[in-house]
Amino acid sequence: SSIVFIINNMNSMASIIPLYQKYDDQNFVLYKNRDLQYIKIVSEALNKKYPESNHVKALIADKDNLLNRYNQIKANAKLEQFAQSENILSIPEIYLPDQTGDSISLNSVNAKYILLNFWASWNQESVKRNLELIDIYKQYHTKGFEIYQVALDTKIENWTRAISFDQLPWINVIDQDGRSSYYARIYNVQTLPTSYLINPDGEIVMANPTKAQLISTFDYALK
Repeated sequence: SSIVFIINNMNSMASIIPLYQKYDDQNFVLYKNRDLQYIKIVSEALNKKYPESNHVKALIADKDNLLNRYNQIKANAKLEQFAQSENILSIPEIYLPDQTGDSISLNSVNAKYILLNFWASWNQESVKRNLELIDIYKQYHTKGFEIYQVALDTKIENWTRAISFDQLPWINVIDQDGRSSYYARIYNVQTLPTSYLINPDGEIVMANPTKAQLISTFDYALK
């Protein structure tokens, strides 16, 4: 079978072929979520042996895209399951202090669309995401878009320094419980950054939206 061949030849470039094998014009032989592990195993094995290969680089890019898509689907499903089990009519409230020490609640934010974003100043992916969000914020803030950003930092000085250095213009609050944050737990934050898009009805409509997804949504809804 394809899986047996992959396992026996994972250090060979030939193992890439069965990863993309189809049993008809539309469907791949390996298609289930659990089959992602084989793409991950092969890409990691080949990257050690052929780090400069364009085929391997393309495989790694495919693997990253598939894992990101899978994680987003999983996050959406978990949040929906949580909401149904708790019979939540609105999103869970957050009430945390900003840079001046004044506490700001999530439900008090006056905007058509709110991006609830969990991050930390020590997390490089969070910092990269912030730089990406700045452009979107500048483009759509006056049309009704706001960001409520929760930092899972234990040291206030690191957090305020990061806000000042990157000139983050939106609502910034901090939960000094860090990774033990109650809010991170109820919002199922397992990796950083984690974000949720909240619509005008106070409903979470998207988990970890990409830049393209945000732009597409706002171009349609925030005219």
